Amino acid sequence: MRPSFTCRWYQLALTVFCVLLLGSERFTHADTVTLTNGSKIDGTVLKESATEVVLQVGTLGVVRLQKDTISAVEKNRRTGVVKKRPDSDKPRKKNVNQKGEVKSEKKSALTSITGVKVSQSLKTHLDDPLVAFTGKQKLEVEQWVEDLQRQRVNYRSRAERKLKETGPRVVPLLQSVAQSQFALARICALRVLNQFPRYESMPAALAGLDSDDPWVRKLSSELAAKISRDRRPFPWKDAGASAGRSRAKSEWSLWYQQQESLRLKIEAELKVSNESGKDRKNHR
Repeated sequence: MRPSFTCRWYQLALTVFCVLLLGSERFTHADTVTLTNGSKIDGTVLKESATEVVLQVGTLGVVRLQKDTISAVEKNRRTGVVKKRPDSDKPRKKNVNQKGEVKSEKKSALTSITGVKVSQSLKTHLDDPLVAFTGKQKLEVEQWVEDLQRQRVNYRSRAERKLKETGPRVVPLLQSVAQSQFALARICALRVLNQFPRYESMPAALAGLDSDDPWVRKLSSELAAKISRDRRPFPWKDAGASAGRSRAKSEWSLWYQQQESLRLKIEAELKVSNESGKDRKNHR
């Protein structure tokens, strides 16, 4: 069975990181794995099967590569210490198109954002996607979400307790309630989301930072801090401390924008890799 789309993103991110690191250091190479996107990884092939190649990459650890993302595996062909090319050597040949213009080298989408790391919450979001409810359980959870928005406190209290007991799969169903105009329902939803601080909830957390209700602001700031792992001062009580809240919100918003850009580029890179793997299989 082929691995899921989202479970392979981190493997590709680590692969590109290894290529960038190993390309600038002097290592003794044993084997070389060439990916379908043209990247090369040097290391030691520990295991090779019909579905994957297990590669030891220096001190970075073991990398598992799916066969449909690999175009070639070279063993013992680049053994030796990589030496820096002297200035007197012949310069590297440049790619030139039909008009005689030098082609720009293609860079991986993962390297286009400098200094931005994949956060733990984004890694979890991509590597461990939430499974949607079905059948009777779906109806029950939807009823609890509806009860969370009722006026009577006993309905809201029971619904909040049930949703917390159900687990993180309830997170997508609470996003609209967490941004509701009904402050009491919004507070209940944010308390549940704080128990399961998933990347998906960051927009709701950012939206609550400007709320007129201080408890919505408090819970929203706690949720943003948990998701981003960036705990910063947030004056949620003082109604006149809007400048301090605005600064904190700007920092969290910037973090989210960077992570979203990284997420889109990772998914685009994986899509190209998957399509390349399908084409290779179709040509066999």
